[in-house]
Amino acid sequence: MKELLKQFRLVSWHQLSYPKPFEEKRLLLHSLMKRGTGNYTSCLRLRDILVEMGYKVYLRNIQEHSSQIKINEVGDIEEFCRQFVINLAIGINIYRSGIQLKDSFYHKERICYQTPYYLIIAGTDANIYLKMADLREPMLEAMRLSQGLIALNESLAQEVRQEIGENSSTSIELIPQSDNEYQPNAT
Repeated sequence: MKELLKQFRLVSWHQLSYPKPFEEKRLLLHSLMKRGTGNYTSCLRLRDILVEMGYKVYLRNIQEHSSQIKINEVGDIEEFCRQFVINLAIGINIYRSGIQLKDSFYHKERICYQTPYYLIIAGTDANIYLKMADLREPMLEAMRLSQGLIALNESLAQEVRQEIGENSSTSIELIPQSDNEYQPNAT
């Protein structure tokens, strides 16, 4: 498994806690799937690696943030995970993905299908969104409820550590991306 991860230089993906026992490892990758963006390329790269590792991977595009779409999307994510028996989710971007995953799996007024999730820190998370007063608390809550955070470089990890505090119980795993040019599989 480590050999496959070297393509992405994700040395510790195998250390992500995975609920057991499951006959089939079903994973949701939740990301903004806009062609030409870093999130899109990272999502496809990660999908290909995880499929080679034996995961059944489902991609889910993040919906834009109007209030009605967001309300519908939250219910849809939970129902999707319940229907396809998703046992782990990875969200790319704490603001765009993490808040929707948190709202989908942890709701105060109803019992939810709780899927454990990890969040990949995006540059806009660390450099912009965490510094915005109206976004900060929902992002911190999404991070607290996650299994952990994944930073693709040390500067993103440091930015987020400064924002959340060194004594935070939220773990940040540094898993750098490859420097190699990546061409996603055409599936």
